[in-house]
Amino acid sequence: MTRRAHKLVVVHKNAIDYKTAAVRFILAHEGGYAPSGPGGQTNYGITYITYCAKMNINSRTEHSSRSFRRMTQVAAGRYYETEFMYQWNTPYCSPRNNILAIVLLDTRVQWGDRKAYSMCFEAFEQFSAKNNRGPTGVELAKALIYRRMAFRYKNVHRYPWHKKYLRGWLKRDKDLMDVVNAMVARGGE
Repeated sequence: MTRRAHKLVVVHKNAIDYKTAAVRFILAHEGGYAPSGPGGQTNYGITYITYCAKMNINSRTEHSSRSFRRMTQVAAGRYYETEFMYQWNTPYCSPRNNILAIVLLDTRVQWGDRKAYSMCFEAFEQFSAKNNRGPTGVELAKALIYRRMAFRYKNVHRYPWHKKYLRGWLKRDKDLMDVVNAMVARGGE
């Protein structure tokens, strides 16, 4: 387990602060503004279209584009805190599945809601079929990380030019697994 993973696990009054850990993890792995990419303009992992929809602003104005480019890391952190809390309304997360919520949020940041929930469901089914029982929140979180890794290899096989990104993607998954293990070691669930 890396020292960096332990720094991301925030303990406050003997309780793990899962929301802060999730935001710190994502911001540690997402850069600033990128003018192009698969999802278009991106800033700290937030696409321009998503930003405009969440902020309820017209994406066709120069003002919205300028404010998006100038988004600070603090503003992106607030956005992710809101998204972390939003997850409690999904079928996969409950206040008892905090570690899963972190993994699911990071998966949503990378692939969007539909693909993230699909991957989570696939991980759930795969775990259940293999073990003849449903997974705990931590087991599902780990299964989802392994599912992400398998998807990345499949993606590189399908699109060979993505191979240059594979090492960074897998490092992110390894770092996330380290955070999960650090939280479990501190009594997280």
